[in-house]
Amino acid sequence: MPKEPIPSAWQGLPVVDAAAMRALDEAAASKFGLPALTLMENAGRAVAEEAAAFLRARGIEPADARVVVCCGRGANGGDGLVAARHLRAAGAEVDAFLCPPKKDGGGYPELVRVNLLRAKEAGYLTYLAHRATLIHLESKSGQFRKSEKHSIRRNYQILRDRWV
Repeated sequence: MPKEPIPSAWQGLPVVDAAAMRALDEAAASKFGLPALTLMENAGRAVAEEAAAFLRARGIEPADARVVVCCGRGANGGDGLVAARHLRAAGAEVDAFLCPPKKDGGGYPELVRVNLLRAKEAGYLTYLAHRATLIHLESKSGQFRKSEKHSIRRNYQILRDRWV
């Protein structure tokens, strides 16, 4: 299935592609001295604040919410892990799903690895999402190990039983 084209604007604001966003991040880092980790932390916190506002508008306090955060493998995935951590700190029950790294052997970008470790330290469950399996990760001294592996059908049952 082909990707949908990226619109040039949304709600009156310009929409940028990944390359333009990287350039903006690099400009913020060089011009204003903002480290990439700070930019990611600010973005993730803003997402968590919007999610909390969304919940409250529906009469649900974050501390009473169960939240699933689905993350890509790149910087947006790192933002999602930060958002999940902030929602967890607000008392929400949080599970995060992270796409596996590309098969080129490079693993996750450094900022994603940092926030994956922070997620584990914050005490919320993080899963590696794959087309055929979901692998629950647990951290012991920064080392990850596979603790559960199920078929995709079983994973849907787990998600349904847990979140529906």
